[in-house]
Amino acid sequence: MAQVFLGHPQYVMSLIEKGLVSDGLQGEAEEKKKSMLWLLRSVAKEIPDTIADILSPYLTKGGSWPELVLSSLAWNCKDDSEPMFTLRAYPKNP
Repeated sequence: MAQVFLGHPQYVMSLIEKGLVSDGLQGEAEEKKKSMLWLLRSVAKEIPDTIADILSPYLTKGGSWPELVLSSLAWNCKDDSEPMFTLRAYPKNP
């Protein structure tokens, strides 16, 4: 299943629109959270504003969330969209 979704923004968008990504991030299952974050990371370059919108609420959840969010951003920060840059610039210890 991962081969179908990873790196394919159109399929990831479908999961986002159906609420499956949010459900996975909000759930209790750590493995599902990690899978959803990896999925988002795989398309962060192609749909950065969407990824930023999904991840921004998790920056203020505390715990390991700020680090998890930052690890899910696109690799090349010079190509950041404005919302992606804002996430990257968020202080680790506000």
